[in-house]
Amino acid sequence: MLDLSIIIINKNYLKFLKKSINSCLSQLTDYQYEVILVDDGSSDGSVLYAKKIKNKKFFFIQTKSKGVEKAANAGFKKSKGKYVVRVDSDDYLDKNFVHNSIKKIKKTRKAFVYSNYILVNSKNNRKKKIFLPKFDKKEILRRGDFLATGTVYKKNLIKKIGFYNDRVKNSGLENYELILKLIDKNYTGIKLNKFLFYYRKHFKNLSIIKKKKIRNYGNRLFKFMNLGKYSKNKYHPWN
Repeated sequence: MLDLSIIIINKNYLKFLKKSINSCLSQLTDYQYEVILVDDGSSDGSVLYAKKIKNKKFFFIQTKSKGVEKAANAGFKKSKGKYVVRVDSDDYLDKNFVHNSIKKIKKTRKAFVYSNYILVNSKNNRKKKIFLPKFDKKEILRRGDFLATGTVYKKNLIKKIGFYNDRVKNSGLENYELILKLIDKNYTGIKLNKFLFYYRKHFKNLSIIKKKKIRNYGNRLFKFMNLGKYSKNKYHPWN
């Protein structure tokens, strides 16, 4: 079994896709990993680009505009790693992401590990270092979201709860919902105090375009899970 499967989710982000894939394939580590690109119906040349990649670590599958949740689940189900991480194709990884993340999670009994990150713009200019807090259930409930890129999970645990909830297409909170379900079953995470990935904030971000819809879904989710009122704090990625 491989140590880690990196699942890249893409739809019409060719402009950013090359950097994302290269960052995943250029990891400095002895851990065994694979990179699975799931393209969800791109029409911008992403598919042609992906088909030209020749690397034994790289695999490519396609879904047909099924949404982030089903696309990611397709990647999770194909993966061969003991651990899995999702990377959105407009984001990218630090060269030591795999080594540090897998080293950390192998030493713990935690369900997931995450790190600080660096905020960049559409031109790859670094805008800000984001320091996330240590794992705290109450803080996560107040946060209102949890970045998908960079969260490394034990695959067997997220498989047990059915991976992402794909009954709602592009909810915008699929990764947060997964975290909440893990917490609800008394699983916990741990923070790695390093800056291991780059989160790109640009005008086409799903979260920026669909804020109202995402907030409404958050309200319904919290009501369904009896978590009180949905809110967001200073660590929410919209900020």
